[in-house]
Amino acid sequence: LQFLYLIGTPRGRAAARVFRLLRPTHTCAMQTKEPWQAMFCGVVGSLVADANCTPLEVIKVRLHLARSGLIQERYSGVLDCVTKIGRAEGVRGFYRGLSPALLRAGTYVGARLGFYEPIKKVLAGNTPKDRLGVVQKFSVGLTSGALAAFLFNPCDVLKVRMQGAGEGSAASRRYASMLQTFRTILQEERVRGLYKGASVNVTRGAIISAVQLATYDVTKNFFIHSPHWPRGDCFPTHLAAAMVSGVAVTVASNPVDIIKTRLMTQGAGQGAHASPLRCIIHTFRTEGPRGFIAGFWPSYFRIGPHTMCIFIVYEQLRARMGWTA
Repeated sequence: LQFLYLIGTPRGRAAARVFRLLRPTHTCAMQTKEPWQAMFCGVVGSLVADANCTPLEVIKVRLHLARSGLIQERYSGVLDCVTKIGRAEGVRGFYRGLSPALLRAGTYVGARLGFYEPIKKVLAGNTPKDRLGVVQKFSVGLTSGALAAFLFNPCDVLKVRMQGAGEGSAASRRYASMLQTFRTILQEERVRGLYKGASVNVTRGAIISAVQLATYDVTKNFFIHSPHWPRGDCFPTHLAAAMVSGVAVTVASNPVDIIKTRLMTQGAGQGAHASPLRCIIHTFRTEGPRGFIAGFWPSYFRIGPHTMCIFIVYEQLRARMGWTA
């Protein structure tokens, strides 16, 4: 690649730019002095992001379920979904599942951000962790996301059940509050119900963490060391890297997110989505390939701002508290 760059071919120059992006860098984009500081920054960033993005999450969940037969409502698109929720449930309908969403933000999201740097240190071994390449960073993200997703899967189940229940439906009476939702699941499905969809959720958590954390890490380092971006490690750099990360996460996670939502929403005895494989087959047979990209734009408009909010709050808090390593 460097030889092609030196001889001046356009493809060689483009390939060399990519090659330089993928090389190990000398900066740890998210490192704090202590592991608990990274987890604390991640928790605060996640709480702020979820508090602001819950309406977008509700719209995304409803669109994911609209064509699956798991809820009675039908939506022709994002605008139709917003209109029907507003008319039937009011503003309160857009904040369904806020309490488990905040619980999830304070546990799962905070944990996967907090686990990232310690796991990176373990993986690096004798190699300085600021010399890890992209593949190693993706592996760290996969590990931290999968571990956090498994530990806090019940929070996700509670959130999805509450957000998928429309006002006036039988499900809305069974899932009226976080505590009632928890009791209903335990009574009808036992502890196993709290881990429904765990395999898909772990896969999704691993994918999201690998793409989100590694993409942000690599992109931020790229901007910091780029001669065409002289701003250095500052707010515009954090915003630009978070925007790139948000787009990458949406593309990678949307199909898995659809399967996860449908698995978690079904109650006991609903066999059409009894397992991830059956859910995938049923979705493909009834909806075709389009079924796996349902709610893509709501997902993007939720994940994009959510990702930006998490990383901006994380970076600002880390800098203002003097925790940057």
